[in-house]
Amino acid sequence: MFSKVLIVKCDELEKYFEVEVSKYWQTHFVFDKLSILKSKHQGVDNSKYYREYCRSFFIRVWENRSSEEHQQRALKFLEEIPSEKNIIIEKWNGINIKSNSAYASQGLLQLKMNIAT
Repeated sequence: MFSKVLIVKCDELEKYFEVEVSKYWQTHFVFDKLSILKSKHQGVDNSKYYREYCRSFFIRVWENRSSEEHQQRALKFLEEIPSEKNIIIEKWNGINIKSNSAYASQGLLQLKMNIAT
């Protein structure tokens, strides 16, 4: 999967996380108790989880100083993924320092952790 992640576009990455339940679980909600055949899918919008995975993954790629190509790909992904939403980023936004990508929000988080303490 690592090699595929490094070559696909950010918005195509979500398909690698799609899962389907087995035939058994299409007709069961609990073990050994048959239920009506029903399509089952992930119940919530998981796009934020994919972005979090991507963000964490590519930060690790960058930190591990992989090949130049992998580093550039990691930076490109971080620039394409939306900014994190948390209290630290909200405070930066409050003083008119905006973050519009995961790349920018990671920089602001690092500033907070290492300089603005």
